[in-house]
Formats: sequence, C-alpha cells, structure tokens
Amino acid sequence: METVYFNLFDEKHLSGQFAACIGYFDGLHRGHKALIDKTVELARKRELKSAVITFYPDPYEVINHVAQKHILDLDSRLKILETWGIEYCLVFNFDELLMKKTADEFLDMLLARVDIRAMVCGFDFTYAYQKQGNVETLREDGEGLFSLDVIDEISYRQEKIASSRIRQALSDGDIPLVNELLGYDYFIKGQVIHGLGNGHKLGFPTANILFDKELLLPKPQVYEGYCKVKNHYYQAMINYGANPSIKKAGPLTLETHLIDYDGDLYDEEVYLYFKEALRPEMVFASMEELTAQLFKDEKQVKENMKHGNFIL
Repeated sequence: METVYFNLFDEKHLSGQFAACIGYFDGLHRGHKALIDKTVELARKRELKSAVITFYPDPYEVINHVAQKHILDLDSRLKILETWGIEYCLVFNFDELLMKKTADEFLDMLLARVDIRAMVCGFDFTYAYQKQGNVETLREDGEGLFSLDVIDEISYRQEKIASSRIRQALSDGDIPLVNELLGYDYFIKGQVIHGLGNGHKLGFPTANILFDKELLLPKPQVYEGYCKVKNHYYQAMINYGANPSIKKAGPLTLETHLIDYDGDLYDEEVYLYFKEALRPEMVFASMEELTAQLFKDEKQVKENMKHGNFIL
C-alpha cells in the first residue's frame, strides 16, 4: 500500500482514477470494514485504484481544541488497511483552514487532488464546516463526477457498531465485546523497556511496555491474552495498573508475563493482544501471597487458552 500525505498548500494530484471511502476510522471496526470491502470491490469491478481518505491529526481534536485518546495509532491503521486490500491511503493534514471549508469547498479541494470515480460512505457520514455536508449533499454535488454507494448501519446486538461504543467497552474492561465490535483482537503496540525487576525476583519476569500516550487503554486490571514477539505469539498475562503491592504511587504501567518464553525482550517492539479480564488488581499482604496468586493466574491462562484473532 502506498501512503500519500496532503496539505492545502501543495499542488499534488494523484495519477489514475480511484474508488475511495473517507473518514477518520479510529479502531477500524466491523462497520469500517464494510466500507473498505465495498471500496475494494468497486475498484476491482471498475478497474479503479482503491483508496482510503483519512486525516491527521484527529479532526475532533482540532474542532474541539482537546486532546483525544485513540483505539489505534496512525501506523497501526495503515498496516491494517493494507491487510484489507487497500492500495492507497491518502492522509490529509487536518487544520483550522481545512476545518472551515464549506461542503462545496471541501469537495472541490478533494477532487483537485484525487480523480474519484466511485465514493463509498456510511449512512450517517458528515463532513465540512459544522457538519454541513452529508450523504445528500455528497450525492448532489458528485452527480456526473462519481457514483456514491452508501453503507447501511452495521450492528451487533441491535446496536450500531461505533468507535464510541468500543471506547465505552474498553473503559468497562469488557474485552470480549471490544473484540466482537472490532472483528479482531484488540491490541496495544509498544516497546519493551527496563522496569523495576521485581517480576524476576518473584519468578515471573515481566516485560514493561512503553506505549504511545495517545492510545486508549482498557480498564486497569489483569487480562489474559497473547504477546507477539518477532512474529511468534505467546500466551500472556497482561497487567495494566498501578501495581499497588509493588509500588506505593506513580503512573499506571503496562506489563506482561509471557508463558513458556525464555529470552531477553529489551528494546523489542511487541504487540499485546487482549482476550478477556482475568481479575482486578489486588493489594497483597506479602510477596509470597502475590506469588501464589501469579501461579493461579498462570494456571488459569493455560487452562483457558482461547484462539487468537490477530490482525497484525
């Protein structure tokens, strides 16, 4: 997949004709997948190039002047889009100038850079200043220029699949629901860094994970899942929390114990895939009590092994 970055001041124009869908696509969930699949299908049928049009930074942050946590970082979104068969990802710099464009101005800006012959959007898609653009304006303004396919609501348990719903499920620690909505196992990507070394002393060495602070993490507790290291997937106990039995105060940390793994992980990039909550964080009266609980956790993870649905 080729990634192309645009801003309002360049005069880039991509060669070729495109089938494209447009959005921020945080989470790249099953609803987004329906748009992507339709875009790829149209591109193949009509001999067009398939493209996703997205934005960076997050339009919500620019419009509301507030930092936003995300389910996926941009790099992970790009990697997933490639696995879904998209040929081009077009990333537009979203700033206040782009934010203030009217629906007509926005579409003119877009078509001046990309020759779109087929557009795909969701039934509730909005765009341009104060959401004045919608499916109907897109259909009217695009008449004679491109076809428009509108994807109906994609639901799970009679409720729309949406990034906001995934955010709430993460806040609740409901990983099985998160994974159902995504269509793959929720993951956090990060780099292994040095920690306090207490896990080694307890016989349960842990990899401490440095992760992008823009990422939205689940409710602090202990989870079972997998850790991907150098294209191998290991069962893992994952802890996101304050480690109250080890340290008295400080920021929440993310760490994992890989089951049946022996080796040095420092500086490695790893993916932590979450399957479900194992237990809440607990305060233990002694290190012996903590160690006994870790043995119970490991036994439960091994006995409760679930098939992984890994997207990357």
